Amino acid sequence: MKKIVITLLCTTLILTNVVMMNSEVQASEDGTVLFEKGIVDELSPQPLVNVAIEEKNERFIAETDESQVMIPKDMEEPTILSDNEEGQSLSMQVNLDEKQNETISAEDTVVYETKNTSLGIDAFDGGLRHTYVMENKEAPNTFEVKYDADNISHPELSKDGEGKTDGSILIYDKAGETLAALDIPWAKDANGKDVC
Repeated sequence: MKKIVITLLCTTLILTNVVMMNSEVQASEDGTVLFEKGIVDELSPQPLVNVAIEEKNERFIAETDESQVMIPKDMEEPTILSDNEEGQSLSMQVNLDEKQNETISAEDTVVYETKNTSLGIDAFDGGLRHTYVMENKEAPNTFEVKYDADNISHPELSKDGEGKTDGSILIYDKAGETLAALDIPWAKDANGKDVC
């Protein structure tokens, strides 16, 4: 199996959406509070309708007509996004380079807490979202996610009809078909201003 590694580099709050094909960040509040209060959704340039997450057998599961998302309690295990229609799946392994303190569920978001960073994963119909909250200046500013699937080939920056890119990424399978799409990442600083 071929793995694809995509690294995001930014500061303070980064969000990416992964889709299968066919607030103000306050320095005094930790990442869990931001998720519980819905501040991440308020800041998002593309607000999502989250799907309910249920805890089942050491995992959190979100199921919709289009997809299923399996989020492990241990962030060293991959999150798996499965397409119900095509039967394809994509695993995503996050490397925070920090020891996990705890995993909780806050407002239909699974939150991994570490000393300096909170990672929230939530699901919507057909995909999922990763949100990184850097809680202090010691937090890493580079986040690596490994994408893996049986038929994965390569990623490319997506282009419009004029050949211009906007920062979104398409992941292709070996047949040259689009397997998944990663939305444009965004980041806000502690005052809610754009930083990348």
